Amino acid sequence: MLAHSTKTFPVFKRYYSKTNQFNNSKQIRKLFFNYFIEQNGHSFVKSSPVIPYCDPSLLFVNAGMNQFKNIFLGLRTPPFSKVANSQKCIRVGGKHNDLDVVGTDGYHHTFFEMLGNWSFGAYFKREACELAWALLTGPYKLNPSNLYVTYFEGNASLGLEADLETLDIWRTIGVKEDHIIPFGIKDNFWEMGLTGPCGPCTEIHVDHTGSNLNRSSDVNKGFSNLTELWNIVFIQFNRDKNGLINKLSQKFVDTGMGFERLTALLQGKNSNYETDLFLPIFNTIHMANKHIPKYCGKYGIDDINGLDTAYRIIADHGRMATICLSDGMIPEENYKLRKIIRKSMILRERFFQKQDKFLHDISESVIDILGETYPELIKNTQQIQNILSYEEDVLKSLRANTPPEWMNILIKNPELESTIDAAEVSNFVLGYKEVLKLQHNGHKLDNIPAKLAFKLYDTYGLDKNKIIEMSKLFNLPVDWHGFDEEIKTIRNKTKFSHSFPSEQNLLLNLKTILQRQNILPTNDSYKYNYSVDNESYQFYDVNANVKCIVEHGKSLVMKSNEKNCSIIFDNTCFYCEAGGQESDKGLINFEDGKVFQVESVQNCEGYIIHSGSFLTPNAVVSAKEKAIMKIDRIHRMSNMKNHSSTHILNAAIKKVLPTSTICQKSSRVTAKDLKFDIFVFGKLLTSDYIDNVEEIVRDVIDRNIIVNTHVINENDLLVNDVVLLPGEVYPANGIRLVEIVNSDFQSREACCGTHVKNTSHILDFCVISFKQNGRASYSLKAVTGEKAIQVKEKGNEIEKFVNNLYHELELNKHKTEETKRHLKNLSKILNDTENIIPYNVHMKCVNVLNNLKNTFKQTDRQNLRELMEMEIKSAVEEVNISEKPWVVHYLRSSSIVPGVSLQKATRCCSNLPIVVLAYSDGTVKARCCVPKNYVTDDFNAEKWMKLTIGTIFSGNVSAPKGQDPLYVCNMKESKVSKDQWDVLLQVAMDSANKYAENHLNKVHKFRSNM
Repeated sequence: MLAHSTKTFPVFKRYYSKTNQFNNSKQIRKLFFNYFIEQNGHSFVKSSPVIPYCDPSLLFVNAGMNQFKNIFLGLRTPPFSKVANSQKCIRVGGKHNDLDVVGTDGYHHTFFEMLGNWSFGAYFKREACELAWALLTGPYKLNPSNLYVTYFEGNASLGLEADLETLDIWRTIGVKEDHIIPFGIKDNFWEMGLTGPCGPCTEIHVDHTGSNLNRSSDVNKGFSNLTELWNIVFIQFNRDKNGLINKLSQKFVDTGMGFERLTALLQGKNSNYETDLFLPIFNTIHMANKHIPKYCGKYGIDDINGLDTAYRIIADHGRMATICLSDGMIPEENYKLRKIIRKSMILRERFFQKQDKFLHDISESVIDILGETYPELIKNTQQIQNILSYEEDVLKSLRANTPPEWMNILIKNPELESTIDAAEVSNFVLGYKEVLKLQHNGHKLDNIPAKLAFKLYDTYGLDKNKIIEMSKLFNLPVDWHGFDEEIKTIRNKTKFSHSFPSEQNLLLNLKTILQRQNILPTNDSYKYNYSVDNESYQFYDVNANVKCIVEHGKSLVMKSNEKNCSIIFDNTCFYCEAGGQESDKGLINFEDGKVFQVESVQNCEGYIIHSGSFLTPNAVVSAKEKAIMKIDRIHRMSNMKNHSSTHILNAAIKKVLPTSTICQKSSRVTAKDLKFDIFVFGKLLTSDYIDNVEEIVRDVIDRNIIVNTHVINENDLLVNDVVLLPGEVYPANGIRLVEIVNSDFQSREACCGTHVKNTSHILDFCVISFKQNGRASYSLKAVTGEKAIQVKEKGNEIEKFVNNLYHELELNKHKTEETKRHLKNLSKILNDTENIIPYNVHMKCVNVLNNLKNTFKQTDRQNLRELMEMEIKSAVEEVNISEKPWVVHYLRSSSIVPGVSLQKATRCCSNLPIVVLAYSDGTVKARCCVPKNYVTDDFNAEKWMKLTIGTIFSGNVSAPKGQDPLYVCNMKESKVSKDQWDVLLQVAMDSANKYAENHLNKVHKFRSNM
């Protein structure tokens, strides 16, 4: 059963006639855009993706203002003076977390649309209020008597006066005096964060009951029949780091109105879920499960079996997942998205008994409803469904490999299946046992103690969210205060035992220290200052002045005589490690002749740190010294070739697998090679495609395509088809867009790295490694330039040698020991990681060598069979049947080729009782056969084997499946060390012979005399 609210969602009387209703949500949205764009001169700006590419503080875009945040912060110039849009928003965590209440009421959602109009200096309070009121009471036909407005009442402690200007505006517009209500900081003062732009806001609330009563006292009291409809924020202040609030030089308007709530209001519905934004999804769910009752709109105690709540959760989560997947978010790297998808799948099974493709159908319904507004849904339909299929497979695999302990936990706590990922199951179970063990040891637990919580975190790798889930299982709170103290204790111990944290501490405070000394950040724009003439690259030296020196990663000084240190300059042409590309190397020549060799470069909030050592003995460096910077040209060129090739490789894989969803996971570019990690959903990337990928990359290189680099801002990311890396944070301005485009090839990526000017300068490309790291994760390594040419030449030599060897052996069936040595050496070469050859050549050679080895094995087996038959026949011929009518033999040929068949060995002696032993690779096995006419009560195959050979080697003795143990018995392989083998063999053979002599000779002699 689903947990749900005990409240019943109320039914409200509507105050407008059906002729005023808007039956189509698209019409409502279109009217909003027409009003602001066509009638009031606003510019349309499309919704940003729900992935906040330019905001590291957010996991999801959760408000309409997110894409304009950098404008408010003064980091970016606004594209227009006034705009309107509908922003896709996700709220599943942090301050705005609606996840746990979704489905229990009629208006909370994980995904919703926020309608908004914005002014970046074009208008302010009066126009904003007039525009909102005119739309609601005009085109949307809302009754002014049922609308209430609020304004900021001021705050003396912050020195903020009441917003009487807004009060006067509402009066002028004609709002009744008793419908205008003041509120404080909590309700009517908007802040972006602890610091930054802020300002008073005014809200428009709507009374859903249509009552003639004055309900101003109910505003902001949590009544579900009197709710906020539109929030209008006046951004006119800035809160500094000291908490002081000052006026901004420019004023902004930021408004937001929940589209789902507006649609329900205008369609005369009691719940957002009763609108045409959700009803088609409910119909899709029902059509796939017609034996299940249709959605009835029940809540709380009226929803007896939780079915309607399940309808709402699945519909909501299906919308959220579809939107996220269309924007390039992947569950592999976003646990909340995976949790929501998995929760939907589990609910579908529990309530609708539907297995596969259920979420596919829901996503198609979402695309039908929203695709016209957000075209990326239609464009990325295949991407959405590929990932949903993958997630279904992951859940199936998780269940197929579920440990019994985890299954027992799930039976009591089914909600965990959507919370704990496959990789976390074993650690969660171990942690569960720890808590259980503490309880069973007689401890009466009032909470999960700090030390245990820390053990769950440190030993079992459970993050705070998982520890909270654990606490829910035992209904125990966690001692978080003690937990934090444990963390501090460990960090303090580490701080005094390692130098790295002090270095880290310095880097964290470096910016503050340097700013206090009025030292400006390093100008590193020169790293992009290079040119090419007739394929010859020119990298320009840069004049620089020393600003300070870092000694041992600990101390910031103005003078140093240390050989190994780090230096900060005012200018640099050195590229610091970023975007997956390693830093430059090179030399820094000082005026007095000393030379500093740069080994690595890093960026600390704009200050570029050059680390290395002085090549000049007894060198002393001081602040303000002048120097000339020279990067290592060969090192930089190799990096550039490899980085540009990474972009081409990414696009080539997508071209080879057009129906699959390809998501870059990470990349690593060095002067030596490039490594590219990706996720592939849909048709998988196999080794068979590597030749095709290489062919496309080489074709792009051969076509001499110009590599263009443009500097854009975050707005351009939304209007251009740019490849972005989920999880990567891009700046608001100065984003470098690298384009490699011709008639049938396109690579357009946001990238801060350095690149060649023309693809022909890469020279060549060669994949040297390809492997699958998980269900959908792949890793490729490649080399470029002269290195690729050398690797291919070496590969051709090895491939030619292998092919010649193969043909020689085909012509000459006589396999020599010399040939075997060749094969062994080739195997060693192919398995040597330092011996780099093309991946496709490696795979071809491995296949040929495997075929040759199999040929040898087959020949060896045939030779062994012949040798074995000769050996057994020889042993039988030596038997004097009248004296010894049995055979006990150690098959010496078994040591030559492992895996010899003892069944074939015993066939060579079908008329006498026989025991055969074989020994190879430290294991012994045996087989015993007794003809029917030799079997007695005391002598048969099972007794002979078990009481002799089996006892001595402690082997498991049994008859082959379906055969009688009286006539045939095997001893399975048993470990025997080489130094014990000779002794045990002799004892075993003596024992077997003795047993036969005691139990078989008498019978044989008696039968011979009859």
